[in-house]
Amino acid sequence: MMMVGLAHLTSQVSLLFTKSNVQATRAFINSIVAGLGGAIGCLIAFKIVVFIRLRYEDAILQFANKDDEKRKKQFRNLRALHFFLNTNLSDRYDFDQVIVMRAVISSMVSISLVPTQLHAWTSLLIGMISGAMFIGFLYNTYIWMIDDATYTSQVHGFSAIMALFIICFFDKDEGFLFKNISK
Repeated sequence: MMMVGLAHLTSQVSLLFTKSNVQATRAFINSIVAGLGGAIGCLIAFKIVVFIRLRYEDAILQFANKDDEKRKKQFRNLRALHFFLNTNLSDRYDFDQVIVMRAVISSMVSISLVPTQLHAWTSLLIGMISGAMFIGFLYNTYIWMIDDATYTSQVHGFSAIMALFIICFFDKDEGFLFKNISK
């Protein structure tokens, strides 16, 4: 619901400036596609970070035999309380929904400057990159001990900086990846 609302807002702003229903529809679709890409990129990066973190800590503790299963489970429960991602997930859910929703917002912010000047596949790619970078920025603020409980700097700050670079690379008319070099 939130993603559709943000995409609708983006399309209405586009309609206000361009006076074109086609451009407004393109902005709406690109925003939705970028949000989906953000969720995909976040989930992939989430799995990678949690896998690396668990492997690293298991190697440190060196649980060698099966008799230590109770101790290992107690340690994992304690670890889940002190890590920036929720690693104590149930069997039913494999991700933290709040983190994924923030990554969706982050990816929609990253294309919000020029949503009409992007192809749909580049919106998906940008969303995936933005979702993965959101997890990376989240990890860095955890390491640097920056207290940001609502993830505002990761969602809006880092994504807005990334949006400036996205214009340079992925703009369908003047971007580095689409510019006709032979002219």
